[in-house]
Amino acid sequence: MAGSSEYIDVRALAGTFESLAYQDGGLFPLLVALPDGTMLGVARGRAGHVGIEGRLDAIRSKDGGRTWSSTATIADSARDDRNPALGVTTSGIIVLSYRAGGAYDAAGKTDNNTGDPLAEMGLWSFGLPYAESLPNGEVLVVYNAGTKAAMDLHWVRLQP
Repeated sequence: MAGSSEYIDVRALAGTFESLAYQDGGLFPLLVALPDGTMLGVARGRAGHVGIEGRLDAIRSKDGGRTWSSTATIADSARDDRNPALGVTTSGIIVLSYRAGGAYDAAGKTDNNTGDPLAEMGLWSFGLPYAESLPNGEVLVVYNAGTKAAMDLHWVRLQP
């Protein structure tokens, strides 16, 4: 419907519901269903898009997302914990991959100038992971790794 101002608010559709899963945070959220039906969410907390204070928090729902647990911090290093990737095997093994890094000064500040996205990749030894649960129970993880001279793309397949 290009050019149309009509839209559908999915929250208003019959049978849908909305619940607050994470308050005052929850950037870059991910969600997986565990074999027992529990929903597991992971999101960035305590910092905005960029900040050395960044950490990763998890939440769970045992009733299909109607209610959520309090947040539990699962990664909180002295670096900027961010860019989570989440997968789960059919046997219930949870795979979390994330980036702990960032170019910050002693006060924890960065100039926040991303410039050419690949130009700063040389500062990373590991970054931007992504995980996908496969139908056979394996989890496929992809990530960048390397040096300023040679940044590579790696794939890892984890078996249940």
